[in-house]
Amino acid sequence: MFRIQAGHPELIYSHFEHSPTGMVFRVNGNSKIGLGHIVGAIRLADLITDHLKVKIRFLTGPGGVSKRLLNEAGYEVSVLESLSPGGDMAATVEFCAQNNL
Repeated sequence: MFRIQAGHPELIYSHFEHSPTGMVFRVNGNSKIGLGHIVGAIRLADLITDHLKVKIRFLTGPGGVSKRLLNEAGYEVSVLESLSPGGDMAATVEFCAQNNL
């Protein structure tokens, strides 16, 4: 678990019961909505990577814009090609289990 101190995003405190080998950020965004969430997730991922030294991967839905932005920021991105209502969570959990995350 981690938290960023309010007003000081550069101060990340961590407490893990075990050392994580990686983290997954599940994000969506396209040219019409959500790109601010992608940019914010990249910033948070950069802070975590810098301070906790864990590998961060992104998982996103179909659509090339979010994947392109995440790749340009230097992150590995996997795409959930087909999403159904309620199926997103199951697909995310399955992805994490398959990748030991």
